[in-house]
Amino acid sequence: MKTADRTRLTPTSYTLLGLLARRPWSAYELNKYMQLSALRRIWPRAESRIYEEPKKLAALGLASLAEEYQGARKRSVYRITAAGRRALAAWFAEPGAELVYEYETLVKLLNGDHCDDATLLALIEEVRRQAREEARQVMAACEQILEEGWRIPETAEHNGLVIGFIRENIEARLRWADAAEKRLGERRRSRAETAEARARRWYRDEIERLQALA
Repeated sequence: MKTADRTRLTPTSYTLLGLLARRPWSAYELNKYMQLSALRRIWPRAESRIYEEPKKLAALGLASLAEEYQGARKRSVYRITAAGRRALAAWFAEPGAELVYEYETLVKLLNGDHCDDATLLALIEEVRRQAREEARQVMAACEQILEEGWRIPETAEHNGLVIGFIRENIEARLRWADAAEKRLGERRRSRAETAEARARRWYRDEIERLQALA
């Protein structure tokens, strides 16, 4: 595949190529899997985008499209091509993009000087509520998989690794909520300390913790 074509591919493109490398799929099946699997947690995409992506792969010669019949019903099925398999293999050799945060509640906290402490505590509680709700949803999905089995057995172990990452993230958010509440309480108790002095102390603490991680 030409370099110019490679630049048109996105992680969504490669995600679908990975699915097509396992078996043929219709666009409907690809979309349904993307919405129901662990991919929904780590790479959420609009349904319209998922329906358009296989067409792009076919246009680039990375997938082929054929009409098949299931009884009297005709459907369009995508298959990966040899060029698609080469593109997928090349993708694994490239560094992945860094983690990007996009969390409205944190944006609100950054603007916390425009609200009172009760509102800030409510925002922190929202982080906690969302984390616990995600824990319940992921747990229910795991239990369903154990009961019904994996739609793609080859991904069972890898899904387990991803679920572990998601669970660690949930735990981190809950720990952060506890620490953030503690810091707000500390602020209320130490009125003699200026906001800047308190922030400097918090920053020094964060730097020390980050040094241990780095």
